Amino acid sequence: MKSQFCGAAFALLALSSFGLKSEAKSRAKTMAPMPIAQVDREYLTKDAQGSVYDQSTAELAAQKAQSNALHSYAIELIGDHARLNQQLLTLARQKNITVPVTLADEDKTKLDNFSGLSGQAFDRAIIAEFVRINGDDVRDGRKELSATRDPQVKRAVTEFVRTEEKHLRRARALQNQIGR
Repeated sequence: MKSQFCGAAFALLALSSFGLKSEAKSRAKTMAPMPIAQVDREYLTKDAQGSVYDQSTAELAAQKAQSNALHSYAIELIGDHARLNQQLLTLARQKNITVPVTLADEDKTKLDNFSGLSGQAFDRAIIAEFVRINGDDVRDGRKELSATRDPQVKRAVTEFVRTEEKHLRRARALQNQIGR
C-alpha cells in the first residue's frame, strides 16, 4: 500500500512537473518577438532618425533663442522627445530593429546653417523649421497608424502623433507671435 501511494505520488509529481515545463515553453513562445511588418520597420527607423534631429534642433533653440517663449517651447520639446525617444528605442529593441541614434549628415548641415543665424533671424528660421518638422511628423504618424497592424507600434505611434500635434499647435502659435 505504501509503495502504491509513493508510486502514485511520484507519477502525479512527474505529470505536474511536465505540465509546468510545457506551460513555461508555451509562455516563452508567446513572449518571443513577433515578426514585424516591413512598413513598421521602415517607419520606426525613419522616426528614430527624425527624433534625433528634432531633439538636436530643440537643444540648439534652447541655447540660441532670443524669445523667452521660444526658449520655453524648446525646453518642452527636449523633455518630450527624450521620453518619446526612450520609448521608441525600447520598442525597437523588443522588435529586434536597429535604429539610428546619431544625426544624419544632411541634418548636421541643416543645424550648422541654423547655428550661423542669431537674434530674430534665428528665432524665425528655427520656428519655421519646427512647424515644418512637426507637420511632417504628424502626417507620417497618421499614415503609419492606418498601415500598422501591430498593437505595440500602434500604441507608440498614437502617443507620438498626439505629442507632435501638441508641438505643431504651439509652433504655429509661436510663429504667429514671433513673425515669419
